[in-house]
Amino acid sequence: VEFPLGGFVDSGAAMAFGLSTGMRGGFVTGTTFNDVNRDGRLNNGELGISSQLVYADYNNNTRLDEGEPRTFSDSSGNYRLTVAPGRW
Repeated sequence: VEFPLGGFVDSGAAMAFGLSTGMRGGFVTGTTFNDVNRDGRLNNGELGISSQLVYADYNNNTRLDEGEPRTFSDSSGNYRLTVAPGRW
């Protein structure tokens, strides 16, 4: 699984995902944050944003659809999203 913006495959979790869905997948991890200087990077002093919806837009229609994986960022803005095989 290739994750151009970061992430990794945890073999135990990937196996559980595969057994429950019939697909191999992995995780995408990251942080939602207030990009004060708009440089696209998390810098010192930029705070994470909690409770933000994060999802994999499998059909690229800019809307969350049924069956697309989703999660919410934690109190520090961090998230971990289980995804199917592919490029995200």
